[in-house]
Formats: sequence, structure tokens, C-alpha cells
Amino acid sequence: MAVDDTNGDGNVQDQPAEETPQQAVERQLRAAQEEVRQVAEKMRAALAENEQRTKEGTDG
Repeated sequence: MAVDDTNGDGNVQDQPAEETPQQAVERQLRAAQEEVRQVAEKMRAALAENEQRTKEGTDG
């Protein structure tokens, strides 16, 4: 069975390279940014709902 070393660097191509500390931090940062985006979206929806309820309460 042959090893796929198409770029000649000695690393087997079908296995991902080890994640560097910088890559790990960047991945964690992206995950945190996505979580913040989701929380902000939920907060905006809740505020809009609250504003609508307040508006309906004062119109009646």
C-alpha cells in the first residue's frame, strides 16, 4: 500500500496536520463570535417582542 505524499514534505495527505496554537485560538475565536451573534439575535428578537407588547398595551 503506497503512502500519498504528493507535495513531498513527508506528511501523509489524507490526515489533517496538527493544529497550531494560533489556529486553535482562531478556531475558538470564530466559535465565540458565532455564539455572540446568536445571543445578540435572540436579544434583538426579545426586545422587538417586548416593544410590540408595550405598544399594544398602550394602544388599547
